[in-house]
Amino acid sequence: MDITKYSSFVVLSLLIICLLSNQRWVLVSGEGNDLIDSTCKTTDDPNLCMKILRSDPHSSSADVKGLAHIMLEAASAYCNETSGQIKKMLNETKISDRPVDKFMRDCLRLCLEEYNIGVNNIQDAIQRLELNDYYKGIIDTQASVNGAITCEEGFSQSPVKLKSPLTDRYYHFDKLCEISMDILTELR
Repeated sequence: MDITKYSSFVVLSLLIICLLSNQRWVLVSGEGNDLIDSTCKTTDDPNLCMKILRSDPHSSSADVKGLAHIMLEAASAYCNETSGQIKKMLNETKISDRPVDKFMRDCLRLCLEEYNIGVNNIQDAIQRLELNDYYKGIIDTQASVNGAITCEEGFSQSPVKLKSPLTDRYYHFDKLCEISMDILTELR
């Protein structure tokens, strides 16, 4: 009879421990979402900020520095993906003597170079973040945006006034970088 009471006590104790540990996880997760909300409210695009950060499983336990890191990684991945799309466009663009084809290829080459540099700049910003050099992290992030702007301007400044096929990607990349810089500014 005593063994049954002891077994019941052990089972009940384990059940309580499990319930309490689940409750603690919920609290940590809730605190993470509060930090995401308060951090994103200080940014240029709170909705996009929350969408990106909440999609990352590490964000619920991250501090503001960790959130900045997640956002910079998202910007880097998007910039790298854009470089891949530009390579694809270059392969699909006609090689001919027509001015419009020549200028399109020239502009795409410029964009590929700028977005590749942009990936490096964002990676530099991540290194600056890890060193707590937030100001230089902002400068590196802005440099990647400037490269994307140069890409867009290349199309409008060509003699045949080409329409950039990358404008939508530029705007999204710019938003990711702006949010990253807003969070880096909050850390300063």
